[in-house]
Amino acid sequence: MRAREITNGRGVELILDAIGGDSLRKGYRLLAPTGRLGMFGISSAVAQKERRLLDMLAMLARTPWLQFNPMSLMSANKGVFGVNLGHHLWGEIDRIRGWGEQLLDLWAQGAIKPKIARSFTFDEAADAHHFIQDRKNIGKVLLVP
Repeated sequence: MRAREITNGRGVELILDAIGGDSLRKGYRLLAPTGRLGMFGISSAVAQKERRLLDMLAMLARTPWLQFNPMSLMSANKGVFGVNLGHHLWGEIDRIRGWGEQLLDLWAQGAIKPKIARSFTFDEAADAHHFIQDRKNIGKVLLVP
């Protein structure tokens, strides 16, 4: 894989995964010793616009549960963590605002360059949702006034 070439075989220090399932397995294999894998979504659980139990079960079957147990993680010197803004972080407004400010500072410095897939007006919000659900975006989808 290209990531191994770029890192001279060492692996990647941080992977942020919004897909889940098999993507977690692939990402975990790419981690360097002391690398971290952060999961913040499971879009592979919904392959269609409608939720289907079969899609969820398929995603769960492709998740490398045994690799993520504490003993395996400790032995490999790797870590896996999850972030769900919908649970327990709603009351952490100052913390989330701080993260946002740090990201904006990095963007202003040119240190990060987010890829914008497409922009929609507020009146086109439903179209934006369909664009994402149809998996047409590579990058962020923006709503603009």
